[in-house]
Amino acid sequence: MAWAVRFKSEIGQFFPDGDFPELRERLHTYFTQEMSEKERAIFGHKVGYARWVFEKFTNEVGILHPGDRAVLTLPQDHEWPVAFQAARPIKSLGSLFKTINRVLAVDEAMKDLIEGLEPGIHQFRSITILQPNSEAFPGSYFTMIIGQFRDSFILEPETEGTLWNRSSYLDPVKGRTFTGAYTFSALSAERYARLPLSSATIADAHLWRERNLIGPDFFISDALYDAIKKAKLKIPQHFKVKEA
Repeated sequence: MAWAVRFKSEIGQFFPDGDFPELRERLHTYFTQEMSEKERAIFGHKVGYARWVFEKFTNEVGILHPGDRAVLTLPQDHEWPVAFQAARPIKSLGSLFKTINRVLAVDEAMKDLIEGLEPGIHQFRSITILQPNSEAFPGSYFTMIIGQFRDSFILEPETEGTLWNRSSYLDPVKGRTFTGAYTFSALSAERYARLPLSSATIADAHLWRERNLIGPDFFISDALYDAIKKAKLKIPQHFKVKEA
């Protein structure tokens, strides 16, 4: 079976309050001093470039996403954060946590588990976690990019409107327009247990994001879940879903 992982919005060990000021400054410098005029014209402004860079840590690469002006690529060396600056004192961190702009990070134990099951699929880069006074929080941590996406969500018409909805927007010319994605919103294990995913589409994936399902942050396999539990690692709230 698969498990859906969903971060709460509250500040804590799975969602520390802070930012990447060093990275933002580095991206500003690159945009203004090193980027070619042709590239600069694509993004228009440093804010547009920074937004595009942060998308690299959460969205599927190799695709021109809606609203983007360039095909998304993996981060270049200068686009990886080297430090996360906490805004509030950190007392503890989970083995897997989310930061600003939905950027994920893991500790070394979690990284080893993931790479042991799926070597070479996901991207990791060392990062220092800094307290508000700039002292380093103890431990080895890594920024993580989930490297695979699936379309395993099974549309069950009888649950539309009660379990999931079609994501849409109001176009001034076309009217209500379907985006191609689906929204799932649940706060209970009972509702997650009714969320259907295709076992054949998941195949042998152990850690993945869904392309067209909005709600859960990502999914993990039973094998990865069992390894996490055996190692007694702390992860955000997670719910078993239905495979068919």
